[in-house]
Amino acid sequence: MNRPALIQSALEPASHAITPLLPLSRPFCGPCSMADKHSVLRCTFSAPTHSALLLQGLAALRTRGQLLDVVLAVKEERFQVHKAVLASCSDYFRAMFTGGMRESNQDTIELQGLSARGLKHIIDFAYSSEVTLDLDCIQDVLGAAVFLQMVPVVELCEEYLKSAMSVETCLNIGQMASSFNLASLKESVDAFTFRHFLQIAAEDDFLHIPLERLVFFLRSNKLRNCNEIDLFHAAIIEASRNGENGRLVVRPQAQTNMAKPGGFCLCRGSGSTHGKQN
Repeated sequence: MNRPALIQSALEPASHAITPLLPLSRPFCGPCSMADKHSVLRCTFSAPTHSALLLQGLAALRTRGQLLDVVLAVKEERFQVHKAVLASCSDYFRAMFTGGMRESNQDTIELQGLSARGLKHIIDFAYSSEVTLDLDCIQDVLGAAVFLQMVPVVELCEEYLKSAMSVETCLNIGQMASSFNLASLKESVDAFTFRHFLQIAAEDDFLHIPLERLVFFLRSNKLRNCNEIDLFHAAIIEASRNGENGRLVVRPQAQTNMAKPGGFCLCRGSGSTHGKQN
């Protein structure tokens, strides 16, 4: 029986051998070394939990009192720590321990300019990457973080203060922003004050607002939900509470301005004036 040509051709052995092609990506240069064959297998791996485990190990050494090499003292409080831990996360301690300062050779270092409570929070953060904040301790912690140049803690304190902003806390937070020169926090305080000026003016803490800050707000065009009469009343309240010691005096401007709300000026006892006019 005659098979179809196609089937017959498939069953017959090939009449010629096929020559395999070399890869086009690299020319043939003789036998490859073992290093060449396995170079594509070189990889870098990272253990995501290593950083956390390292901190836990350092904290355990501190808790057990092992390998501690310096004592930090604030008044009567003493804190045993590892120099390497503090130097790794604080520019202040890095300069102290590696910059040839005499403290680098001392077993006990007396620190000035911060509180023991603030320092304790900073040390706990260095060994855990966590800090617990509340309105009672925030000034101590922020002051210590600024003093010791612990930027991450400063940023966490700013974040906390922004979240804690309220009519009752705004002025105190503003004082901290000015004291520690925190521009971002100051901007948040100003924005909040512009939105809630009249409520803030009714707080007892409003008594302590610096005159320059009061003038800054009264002269701004960013105040919301305030008319000129409201602002005048706020200035009168401040003047009536502090006028007896010469801190602040509110008086009308020239008679031609009296028809306009806000035709008033704020004066120190010396007679210098800051005004708001339409």
